[in-house]
Amino acid sequence: MAKRKRQEKEAAEQPAKNGKGKAVAKPATKKASQESDDEVEMDFDELVAAGGALQQLGAIEAATETFEKALALQPDDVDVMNSLANAYEACEEKAKAILLYEKVVAKVPTTAVAWFALGTLYQEKENLDKAIEAFRKVIDLDDDNASVAFAALANCYGEKGDIDGAVAVFEGAVAKDPVNPKYQYNLATMLVARGSKADQAKAVGIYETALTLETSRQREIYEDLAELFDTMGQHKRAQEARKKMEACPVPQDEEEAEEEASDDSDDDEADDVTTS
Repeated sequence: MAKRKRQEKEAAEQPAKNGKGKAVAKPATKKASQESDDEVEMDFDELVAAGGALQQLGAIEAATETFEKALALQPDDVDVMNSLANAYEACEEKAKAILLYEKVVAKVPTTAVAWFALGTLYQEKENLDKAIEAFRKVIDLDDDNASVAFAALANCYGEKGDIDGAVAVFEGAVAKDPVNPKYQYNLATMLVARGSKADQAKAVGIYETALTLETSRQREIYEDLAELFDTMGQHKRAQEARKKMEACPVPQDEEEAEEEASDDSDDDEADDVTTS
C-alpha cells in the first residue's frame, strides 16, 4: 500500500508527456508582480524633469543616463541635446559633448551659449581655428556675454602665438564698446605684450583712459602703468604712478588675502618659537 502511494506521488510530480494531461502554470507571486510595477518606464517629460533634478543634485552620471533616454525618445529636441551635452562635459566626455553641441548649433545657429561652450571645448582640444570661429559667433550674437568671448578669443590668438591677432581682437572690442574699462585695459595689456615703442606709447594713453572708467581696479592699473614707465625708462613717471597706486583704497578681496597671508606668517613664527 505504501509503495502504491509513493508511485502515485512521483507520477503527480512528473510533467505531462506526449499530450497526456495539461501542465498547470504556477500563479505569479506578489514579489514578482511588484517588480513588474517598478519597471514601468517614465515618459519624455518625466525623464527631462528627472534629469534636471539629478543634475542639480550633482548626480551627473545618473543625469546623463536619464537625458540619454529622453533624447532616444525625441532625438530632435534641442533643449535635451543641450542638457545632455552639458552633462557629458561635466563627466569629462568632451568628444561626445562636442558632437552634441555641433548638432545644436546646426539646428539653431543663434544659440550663443552653445557656441561659447563649443568654443571652450575646441580650445581645450587645441583646435584653435574652430574655437576662434565659435567665439566670433558669440560676439556677433550675444552682447551680454561678449566681454567673456572677446577675452577667450584673444587667448586663442595668444596660444597660436599671434599677438597681432590678439591686439586686433581688443581693438575691435574697444571700437564696439569704448566705455568698457575691461576692453581698454586688455587692449593696453596686449600692446605692452607686443612691445614696440609705438605700442608702449599707445598703451600709456589707453591705461589712462581705463583709469577714468574703472574704479575697482585702479591699484592694478596704476601698478601696470608704473611697470610700463620703468620699461620705457621714465622712472619719475613710474614713481608718480606708484604713489597714486598707494593712495587708492585696497579692494576688500585684496585686504582679506593680505590678512590671511599675515596670519599664516604669524603662525609659522609661532611654530618656529615652539620648535626651538
